[in-house]
Amino acid sequence: MIFDEIDTGISGRIAQQVGKAMNTLSTKHQIIAITHLGQIAAFADTHYIVEKSFAGDATTSVLRKLTKTEHEEEIARLISGSKVTDRSLDAARSLLQEARTLVAA
Repeated sequence: MIFDEIDTGISGRIAQQVGKAMNTLSTKHQIIAITHLGQIAAFADTHYIVEKSFAGDATTSVLRKLTKTEHEEEIARLISGSKVTDRSLDAARSLLQEARTLVAA
C-alpha cells in the first residue's frame, strides 16, 4: 500500500492516530508512506529519505535508508525545519518513545 502525502490537512493527535493505524496495517501489508509529520514518521520500522542532486540540466534522485540516529535527526528536522537543535532532537526521541508505547499497547 502506498500513501502519498497521507498527512495533508491533519496534525498533532490525529497524525499520531494515523501513524498507529498505518503501523497496524503494516502487520499484514507492506506500507510505503510519504509524510512530512514527525508524528507519523515515528511509527516507521524503516525510514528512507529522497536526496536530489543537480548537474547541469540533469536531476538525479537517490533513495537512502536512514540509520537509527539519522531517523531521529530527520524527525527532529520535520519538527523544527532545517536546523536540528537539542530541543528538536529531544522532541523527536519523545515521539519515537510514544510511538513504541502505542504500538506495544
